[in-house]
Amino acid sequence: MELIVGDGQRFVNPHILLWKRKGSDFEEPRVLACHGGMSILQASHVHPLFTEDGSRVLYTSDRGGYANIYLAEVGDPDDLPKLSDVQSKKE
Repeated sequence: MELIVGDGQRFVNPHILLWKRKGSDFEEPRVLACHGGMSILQASHVHPLFTEDGSRVLYTSDRGGYANIYLAEVGDPDDLPKLSDVQSKKE
């Protein structure tokens, strides 16, 4: 399984997202965590990345006022909520 990790925009979609490859395309993103960061400074930008074994994602968030480092377990991406489901709950 091939996964890509990324982060959403701070006001619209403040999440750590996972995309699973499906042939030459990607499935709808899954939400791993809510980073809630403002990323006002480049040093506090989320910059998510996989650990070497791919089992966790390391990221930065300044949601508490200071840039802190977080580690989230990936598990089975199919068990994570789809981004569209998370966004529809906000509305």
